[in-house]
Amino acid sequence: MKIRALDIETHCLADLYHFYINRLELPAGRPSQQRGIDSQSFTIALEGTLLTFSKASQGKPFYHFAFNIAENKIDEALQWVQHKGIVPIEWHGIVVHDFKNWNAHSFYFFDPAGNIVEFIARHDLKETARTEPFHAAHILSVSEIGWVLDDVPAAVQDMQDKLQLPLYYTESGSQNFAAMGDPHGLFILVKKGRAWFPTRRPACIFPMQVLVQHASAQKVFTARHFPSMGYPYSLKIEAD
Repeated sequence: MKIRALDIETHCLADLYHFYINRLELPAGRPSQQRGIDSQSFTIALEGTLLTFSKASQGKPFYHFAFNIAENKIDEALQWVQHKGIVPIEWHGIVVHDFKNWNAHSFYFFDPAGNIVEFIARHDLKETARTEPFHAAHILSVSEIGWVLDDVPAAVQDMQDKLQLPLYYTESGSQNFAAMGDPHGLFILVKKGRAWFPTRRPACIFPMQVLVQHASAQKVFTARHFPSMGYPYSLKIEAD
């Protein structure tokens, strides 16, 4: 599963533009934005994903999302962001987390909007390894987006039945957490109010639009509200 486009909202558009385009040196997605930001949105054009931040109509939205990075560059990536003055989030003194069940290492940090951003090196994706020193082009794609729900098991069933997405991981006996997809792209399903790891921030529901390509998709699936009308999650799935 590949997350090809993700549109999320923010209350501090200019701050995020400076953070991602100027500080992290990620490429702006439209020629009109090479030298600045329009009044409503800006787009980051990664190798695998177009990530758009749009001006929020109300509130101060925040999300959890992860970037796949070159699988052999986790330590260099950490040094790279620290050199840019970004402080990683510690969890009981741990900064780089070894997710053995996911065959991955990752670390987290906050952006200016309070988004919980993760750089994750997935060792199942050996083809992403790079030999040169870490730089912005080694930030490859959006590989995770958090979906906050009232009923995680019901959403898992909907994703399996309606979208043919596989269950990637769940905590034993948990009603509060599941990951749907594969190492290329994952929906991280959490129950509303559950704290986002590795923080104590309770997960909240905010609007988003997601375009996914998935090899098992038998036809184009489009929903303005998924998994039901109660959620501001617009989803489109195409065959990969």
